Amino acid sequence: MFIDFRDDPATRPLDPAVALLGNVRQGAAFDFINMRGYVRDRGTPANFFLADPNDLLTYTSPSPKYVRGSNGLLSSGTTLRCDHDAAGNPLGLLAEGARTNVCVNSAFAGAAAGSPGTNPTGMSITGNNNGLTREIAIGTEDGEPYIDVRYFGTATATAFPAIVLNGSYTGPTASAGQTWVGSVDIKAVGTPSGGAGVFLETGQSGGSGTSSQALTLTNQYQRPQVVRTLATGATHVWSRVLVSVTNGSTVDITVRIRAPQLEQGAVPSSYIKTSGSQVTRAADNLTLAASLLPGTKAAGTLIAKVRPGTIGVEKTPFMMDGGNANDQIRAIVDTAGLFRQRFRLGASDLWYPVSSGVVGATGKIALAWDATTAVRALNGVAASLAISGNFTVLTSLRLGTFINLGAALDGHLEWLVYIPERLSNAELQARTAP
Repeated sequence: MFIDFRDDPATRPLDPAVALLGNVRQGAAFDFINMRGYVRDRGTPANFFLADPNDLLTYTSPSPKYVRGSNGLLSSGTTLRCDHDAAGNPLGLLAEGARTNVCVNSAFAGAAAGSPGTNPTGMSITGNNNGLTREIAIGTEDGEPYIDVRYFGTATATAFPAIVLNGSYTGPTASAGQTWVGSVDIKAVGTPSGGAGVFLETGQSGGSGTSSQALTLTNQYQRPQVVRTLATGATHVWSRVLVSVTNGSTVDITVRIRAPQLEQGAVPSSYIKTSGSQVTRAADNLTLAASLLPGTKAAGTLIAKVRPGTIGVEKTPFMMDGGNANDQIRAIVDTAGLFRQRFRLGASDLWYPVSSGVVGATGKIALAWDATTAVRALNGVAASLAISGNFTVLTSLRLGTFINLGAALDGHLEWLVYIPERLSNAELQARTAP
């Protein structure tokens, strides 16, 4: 039996996806904070849906993926889940492109505790060095393996002991012009003394060049990231935690690391666990057939709340397409974090302007259309353009990626709403208001 929640205001607030769609005759809403989906289709009552989005959206060939739960802990799975920050605050659906972690031993297999202890298999960690003694400890915290590396003593010369996260300086092959990013969970154990410096670095073997970030460690985990575009002559890439101790300094510092990752790309992705070899996580390929949405697609509105994450590359929060790049309505966050839209039919762009308006850490964006008008809205500001086009050729709604699985969002979608009519500029301004 088809139930129209719009006609019963008393029941509408009972489900967050129903409330998200609001007072429209028909449409669809996906709340990725509460993981609820809702489709109200007056023309095809059989399309009615009110349940977990996993039961409606098509998630093609998902790889195991780590996201944080409300407890702040990482867990692996192959279904759509709400991601959280380390404090347990909800972020929404994490949509990412394909990535490969070249840190082949993120579980630190083969390590043995002691002084100086035994390095994890295939991982280079500086031992006793220039008057400093090394100790290693291993364990599991929050369900993830870690390694503690302690250096203590009085330096007889300037010392730079290092933990090479990907194994060695001649590990993964790489070439000039590629962009790589290293990241790791890291914290201090106890209270460091003596003023040793700690750095996360991404660098190259062959040619020269290192990108470095100085760290201020506390007893709480942080996950720094260091990006480097490799210079001429590069043959390999590496990521390391470097400890710096000046000659004559007496120091005692223990660094705990877990979940090391080195991957090709300008922004880091979610953790990819390894245990002896490189591991590739497939791109998130998340779609919904347009036939399961109400209306003919000749007119429509898409609205979303998005967290684009680290900027620097072009990202796609959502799009509708006809199974090819020639027919598309696409929301874009550009390399500078600005909003851009593309309305394209039959390989001709109807509206593909220069980007404008900062999306921000969290932004509300919207695209709307009919046969004569295209509209964009960002954080309460709307603009429109006269066009001429028939968008009934659109057959798929795509979330978090371009049609070729490129230009991935590499960020979060909190929610998305589809309405099979072009809302007015005033309505879009209201629905996207900060």
